[in-house]
Amino acid sequence: TVTSKGNTFENNGGYFEVNDLTYGTILLENDSQITMETDQLISNPGGALELLDQSKATLNNLELKSNGSWSSMYASGKSEILLSNSLVTDNEGYIYLTNNSKGTFENNQIVSNKDMGIYLEGTAEVTLQGNTIANNLNHGVFLDGAAKAVLTGNTFNQNRSGLVLFGNSYASFAENTIT
Repeated sequence: TVTSKGNTFENNGGYFEVNDLTYGTILLENDSQITMETDQLISNPGGALELLDQSKATLNNLELKSNGSWSSMYASGKSEILLSNSLVTDNEGYIYLTNNSKGTFENNQIVSNKDMGIYLEGTAEVTLQGNTIANNLNHGVFLDGAAKAVLTGNTFNQNRSGLVLFGNSYASFAENTIT
């Protein structure tokens, strides 16, 4: 378990030609856990955070800004992200959950990203409550495969589209504003 508070992670990760892979700033694998509070993840070319193989991240009051890669945060293999009171902005990619991963996002600003805000595929699940998801170049939230979302009290504004469901995906929503 790692605890991080008040740190700045800047210009880490990226593409490495030797093994033709892109690495994020923080990588969690094999049941790893991280708790982050008031940290900044800024301008990291490989994205900010990757969770694999049942890892868990509890993130509060973070700033994720101007990170590269196709995903600013990535969760797979039954991993879990709890994100609250944070700013996710101006990133190249989106928050991406897949392969039985789960996310709970509360009271965040997911705005002005250069692709989608949040993308779920496969059997990923997300609960969104009290978030502002706005001004993303593409969709606010995109569900594909058998992904599931519960959306309550969110504001979707000026995305290409607020919410897209594709395949056998499912969403329930209440008290959201979509303009």
